[in-house]
Amino acid sequence: SLASSGGTPYAAVYLQSMSSTAASLTFNGFADIYYKALEREGSSGYYTAGIYLQDNSNTLGSKMTFNDGLRLTMEKGKGFFGIANAGKLNTFTVNGDTEISLTNMSHENQFQYGLTTIYDTNANLGKFHLDFADMYVNAGKFDFNGNLYITVEGGNNALGMRLVDSTNNRAENREIINVEGKTTVNVSGASEYYGPASDMDDFPAYVSNYGIYLLNIGAANFNDADITTTATGFDSRGQAVRSYGLYTINSNAAFAGPVVFDTKADDDSAEISALAEKGSSLFANGLSANGATALRADSSSITAGASANNMIYLSGRVEALNSSTISLNQKDGEMLLQGDIISDASKISIGAADSTGISQVTGQLKTANDGSIDGVFTGAQSFYRNVNDMETGSVNLSFSDSAQWQMTGSSEVSALTLDSSGILDMTYDNAGDKFGSFRTLTAASLSGEGGAIRMNIDAG
Repeated sequence: SLASSGGTPYAAVYLQSMSSTAASLTFNGFADIYYKALEREGSSGYYTAGIYLQDNSNTLGSKMTFNDGLRLTMEKGKGFFGIANAGKLNTFTVNGDTEISLTNMSHENQFQYGLTTIYDTNANLGKFHLDFADMYVNAGKFDFNGNLYITVEGGNNALGMRLVDSTNNRAENREIINVEGKTTVNVSGASEYYGPASDMDDFPAYVSNYGIYLLNIGAANFNDADITTTATGFDSRGQAVRSYGLYTINSNAAFAGPVVFDTKADDDSAEISALAEKGSSLFANGLSANGATALRADSSSITAGASANNMIYLSGRVEALNSSTISLNQKDGEMLLQGDIISDASKISIGAADSTGISQVTGQLKTANDGSIDGVFTGAQSFYRNVNDMETGSVNLSFSDSAQWQMTGSSEVSALTLDSSGILDMTYDNAGDKFGSFRTLTAASLSGEGGAIRMNIDAG
């Protein structure tokens, strides 16, 4: 058990390899580390870490191992890193569960990161934009062979993880983090920094609560995950405090088990459960998200699958932009998509021909700039309940085994296939005088065998 309280030390636990000496530190029992930073009056203070690994040799690496679990608790401080691992050959390993808690941070604290791969005691680092990375940034490796719990509260930017590597290292597709157990991240309380105006010259433009932030990360691998981000209020510029569950830039992230995003903000524009940008890829075996924007891919790819035990449930929008691809396949599980699905110069696929699960889509399918959406619905409990909005591009839909397109108004479709009792229901929810409102379906292609079309007609 370690307790530290001070003004401007680097860290409670600090390990550094020098030019000719490799540094190694092992904790064989359970490690309980508590760090409370006390800023001295009149001193701006240094940014501090609970645990800091550094490699000045660039050839040897620093190695830190906890063989029976770790609990790290940090309070106060101007800017905090829970665990900082900066060095390409560094390894940080915990056998057992890990708990990281950064709490009681006021709005005067500039940033709080539970895990990070970038560290500098220079005060300027706290003001760099989150997308800061150069050739000198070298991420160390994290291995968590148990459950990982991260809680971060307060600061101008509160992040459960900020993992950054250089663009040179990104080409190697190195694995930077692996979590064998469940990952639980809870981030909240970020508010505007009210320090000297000069401190804001280069500071990130948005007050933000991010669960996991990845930049130039070759591989980040997780199993089950619960990621909660809670943002309240607006800054002095009228911009809502951001709440992003997962934000990847030029990075690859994979969840072998189901991931649940609980994303809250006071404005829909600041509420995104999962955002993949600039060549990122995201895979999830089971996905639940309640953000106003559930998924957004921008020049990136997102793939999610649902099996018998892992469902896909998205209550917000799904957006594919700028040559992105999004694939949502329910396999033999359940998929519920309640927000609009938007393909702008991109490709979105929903379901697959060999799926045996349930697909229920109630959001509108929208295309622009030659974007495309392909939807496959099978089984009596599967349906698409809406109409298409095709500015330019294509929407191709297939229904079989009593799956239904429940049209709620007039629509168009590029290709419609009705096979094996697949149903187009043009009468759905169409109450009114006599036969209800007149509806038209404009289909460039209509095909299939054994399908049915339900219509109200006036033969008289």
